[in-house]
Amino acid sequence: MLLSIILTIILLVIFITGLHNFNYPALLGLFLLIIGSSYYTSRSYIKKSPDKEALITKIYPRWVLVFYFFFLFSLTFSINRTSAGITFGSGSLRTRFLAKANLIPFKTIRGMLRSKHFSSYAFFNIIGNIGALMPLGFLFPIVFPKARRLLPYTLMIIGVILFIESVQFLFGVGKPDIDDLILNLAGAIPAFLIYSAYTGRKTGEDYQYLF
Repeated sequence: MLLSIILTIILLVIFITGLHNFNYPALLGLFLLIIGSSYYTSRSYIKKSPDKEALITKIYPRWVLVFYFFFLFSLTFSINRTSAGITFGSGSLRTRFLAKANLIPFKTIRGMLRSKHFSSYAFFNIIGNIGALMPLGFLFPIVFPKARRLLPYTLMIIGVILFIESVQFLFGVGKPDIDDLILNLAGAIPAFLIYSAYTGRKTGEDYQYLF
């Protein structure tokens, strides 16, 4: 267990120090290694102290959720950006919003798909937005009992998306785009339904109610 703790700490240090230098796949790989190493550590601790199982089972998903949000914001602000780039944009917020925001559903998606120069960046942008919040499909229901219902869960996901979009806009590292909301929901809601169906079959409980 001591070795797994040391490994987790080392991976965390590499992750944090490499935010400005590593690309998306490298950071994703580190993120998964940290989650796996910390999971192994928690399981080892439970075997050593079975009476702590309930506590560790409660703490671990919360740790994963916090670290996942840290991972998301690291991608938002650190990849290929210097600290000097994280500044409030020039001009009034209203002017910037009107100039940059896209409130027409599927406009950005259609533009990327119809482009004669459809690139790997556009492809991974679409796939990345779909997959970005999928882990919340099981993390939110585990951590927040109210999120085991579709409607509260969806509202929580929309809140997360709007918060991320607002922060990106305010700090000038992105633009408000309704297509981001659509793509994020396209990944987050099916993930929730799949997890709910699996949990329902495993426990005999019904998580797939709307209200």
